[in-house]
Amino acid sequence: MANWRGAGDSLSTGTGGSEAPPRKSPARLHQWRKLRVSHDDRTCPYQRCRHHLLRRIADARRRYRLLCRRSEHEHSRRVDRSFAEARHGRRRPGRCRSSHPQGCGHRQRDPHKIMSAAPAAPALDALGPDTPAHTVDAFHRGRFWLVQPKHGGHRAGMDAMMLAASVPSVFGGRLADFGAGAGAAGLAVLSRCPAARAVLVERAPEMAAFASATLAHPGNAHLSDRASVLVADVTVSGQARVAAGLADNDFDYVIMNPPFNAARDRATPDRLRKEAHVMEDGLFESWIRSAAAVVRPRGGLAVIARPEQLGAILDAMSGRFGDAEMLAVHPRPDAAAIRIIVRAALGARGKLAIRPPLMLHAQAGNGPDERSEMITNGLASLFGD
Repeated sequence: MANWRGAGDSLSTGTGGSEAPPRKSPARLHQWRKLRVSHDDRTCPYQRCRHHLLRRIADARRRYRLLCRRSEHEHSRRVDRSFAEARHGRRRPGRCRSSHPQGCGHRQRDPHKIMSAAPAAPALDALGPDTPAHTVDAFHRGRFWLVQPKHGGHRAGMDAMMLAASVPSVFGGRLADFGAGAGAAGLAVLSRCPAARAVLVERAPEMAAFASATLAHPGNAHLSDRASVLVADVTVSGQARVAAGLADNDFDYVIMNPPFNAARDRATPDRLRKEAHVMEDGLFESWIRSAAAVVRPRGGLAVIARPEQLGAILDAMSGRFGDAEMLAVHPRPDAAAIRIIVRAALGARGKLAIRPPLMLHAQAGNGPDERSEMITNGLASLFGD
């Protein structure tokens, strides 16, 4: 007859025979099988316990979610719903669970009170009836919100956040955002610099309407009084530029995200997206010339572009801006740069300085680099000042 060994993981017969399952009851048979199961990866799946398999599946799903994690501003979570009124309808009043009389002091739930996490979003009057569908996206971990087109037009992302991070954290002057789109870069500067003021300059009236809707959003009430929208073409010069609202020596800093894609790179039938992405001849010269006219002496300029356009940017800055600093942005440490950010001061004569690069992702895995995560969320400046 089989003898039970309580501390071991096997059963043996009294005569030293081979291992065999007990035949007395199904319960003993199940207990024997549990002892025979090994929980390492070499065990066949049909030999593992059910709870062990479920735990392994949960761990695999958790690792997959961490692997596919993206930056906060890249997620599409329909965050505009969080600013809408709750739709739970009328509820019955809460009752105290104890046998207390009315007015016992316990907090009762008001059935007519709207239980919403934020104030209801007003109607976006700045958007016309023919405006394409839009989304409301959170940036800087919810410190400001952006109303931008869902399909057509330019949608803000990492470029706008890196451009805004090039402005020093102590900046407290007046800033112009050339090619503002829906206003992502300008609002990102205001979110990080509490004393700054911004003018969002946009040529396309449709995108300027999105910028106005962004300022009207209730989540941006703490920033909207320090920002305004100006519909103007930054490529014009002289009296035409002044008449458009860009007066000489009127700003302390200019940031610009010009359309730097060649026409052969990305062909798109969407007019707004083409205007925002496709570069015209002499673009950097005209944009930087206007920046030099509207910036005060020793005022700052920051430009984001592709690495191959560094020469055109430096040529346009020559004789106007100096003390230039350049920072390259790499997707990974072993990959080539995909963006450059150049900043300079009006009237300075210093030479170009190349700063340490920014890595968007760490060497191992797909998660964001710690420094790029802080810059994206408005917790650090790009050049460390």
